[in-house]
Amino acid sequence: MLQFYLFGATGDLSLKKIFPALFALYEQRLMGESFEIICISRREFLQEDFHKYLEEHIIGIEKKIKWTSFLKHLHYQKMTFENVLGYEDMAKTYDIDKGTVRLFYLAAAPEYFKTIVANLSQSEILEMNNKDHRLLIEKPFGKNLESAIQITRHLEKYLAEFQIFRVDHYLGKEMIQNIMLFRFSNGLFEAGWNKDYIDHVQITVAESIGVFERTGYYDKTGAVRDMIQSHLLQILALLTMTPKNERSQSDICDGKVEVLKHLQFDDVYKDIVLGQYSKSDNSVSYRDEQGVHPQSKTETYAALKIKVDLPRWKDVDFYLRTGKRLQEKHSDIVIVYKKPSGKIGQDAEPNVLKIQIYPQEGMTLKFNMKEPETTKELTTREMTFCQTCIEGYKRPKAYETLIYEAIQGNHDLYARWDEVKYEWTFVEKILSQCVELRKELEFYSAGGKGPIEADNLLLKDGRQWLSDK
Repeated sequence: MLQFYLFGATGDLSLKKIFPALFALYEQRLMGESFEIICISRREFLQEDFHKYLEEHIIGIEKKIKWTSFLKHLHYQKMTFENVLGYEDMAKTYDIDKGTVRLFYLAAAPEYFKTIVANLSQSEILEMNNKDHRLLIEKPFGKNLESAIQITRHLEKYLAEFQIFRVDHYLGKEMIQNIMLFRFSNGLFEAGWNKDYIDHVQITVAESIGVFERTGYYDKTGAVRDMIQSHLLQILALLTMTPKNERSQSDICDGKVEVLKHLQFDDVYKDIVLGQYSKSDNSVSYRDEQGVHPQSKTETYAALKIKVDLPRWKDVDFYLRTGKRLQEKHSDIVIVYKKPSGKIGQDAEPNVLKIQIYPQEGMTLKFNMKEPETTKELTTREMTFCQTCIEGYKRPKAYETLIYEAIQGNHDLYARWDEVKYEWTFVEKILSQCVELRKELEFYSAGGKGPIEADNLLLKDGRQWLSDK
């Protein structure tokens, strides 16, 4: 038996991501034979009205044959998160035998996390150290290190670490999951996955959209806290970790923590670019977005060069960038290898491995060969694997994967607390120095490629962003 408690059931995240994911799992018969989804929100709804509300707001659901049978498993509970009596009533209504898996998904605003968890515990719906009782919380995991510590200390009063599943939806993406398997199941690549062979690495997460209704949150957060602190640092940690031979989930988390503890930057003023989109022919500036302060100093773009101070990665540069209102939405990892030494390979281009996350999923490897009908001239060739090009391939949605893993009790695709702690430690170090040095924003045209200073970040090292080509 599965009970799935969804707090914030009428919110944007639930409608766009969680309900479609739950329905997809139901269609694939991955929810088990017996389950209930308890949908909790402040809004006044009768059960039938709530079902109609979902049908109106979830795109494409009305065409699904199994939707009506899925609705039979959904129960609406009007409740304010602060009202402990509501939790006690809920405990009586959904009193299930021991052994029932209970998932509590907090799709509510972070300021309610403490209240919800405390009331769940007080009403005995959520039990400490019960392996079948699991809490899923969305990023942001705090707004800084101090608040992240406070949230965690509060959660630890009611839950063990193994009961907490911190959702970073990037970890549910197909090609992010592929990083570990690709590395460790191909000796050809793992043998050269180090400073002796790799020159530098580029990680890009570019978005074409603006902030829309998130301005209240985003104007207090910015690109570094919103994207670098979670998504990009998690990708970097997965790329560079060195787990023990067992390669268990604990080993992998330990390996990521070791990386996050050893992140460094040489010169904040030279190696970090913070930008903000300005007006263009097709878009308003960030400062003109509704709800944004007219003199906002919030960055909508960030690019930085950092190092991993571990023997395996000595002197390897890692370039990270992310931004909003850019020319196109794309996410990828580019690994640039060192040029071969010796006279035979002196004119060769470096090998390049590109891992494509979005819009296409796949990999491209660039290598050198002799130009036909010559004796010594080289040419560059590519081998490409396009996963999204496979006939019949259905891209798994990140939330489907993450929720299913939580149902199974698997932590593999979730962040551990010490990972989050060291992410915040590094990010706060960057931001504090930017403030101290009065690092100015670089403005870029909305719908463009980003600030020119981000290109110069690589040009001064004799490099260029390769995912733009």
